[in-house]
Amino acid sequence: MYHLTKYEKENILLSNADEDFWSVYINSKPLKRRFAEFDRKNHGVLRHIRTDQYGGEFYEVPKSSIAIKLIPPRTKEQTEKAKAHAEKVGLGKKDG
Repeated sequence: MYHLTKYEKENILLSNADEDFWSVYINSKPLKRRFAEFDRKNHGVLRHIRTDQYGGEFYEVPKSSIAIKLIPPRTKEQTEKAKAHAEKVGLGKKDG
């Protein structure tokens, strides 16, 4: 199997005003995990169409199940504060 570069691993959401669902293609591991977990918890909401030869997943998702949230980028100060907090509580450390 051909392995895609990170640049080639696209995530695509398509919809139009007439249909009641989003056509979703995901190829990032975190999103694939989130979709799989959502499907386990809410069986029958997502419709898995197929998996392609590159490991990408195609779904049909009801429009009511997807919300798009725009978040402004963090300032450098906010990033440093979050990093310090993560180090303080031990996030990001791996045992071994």
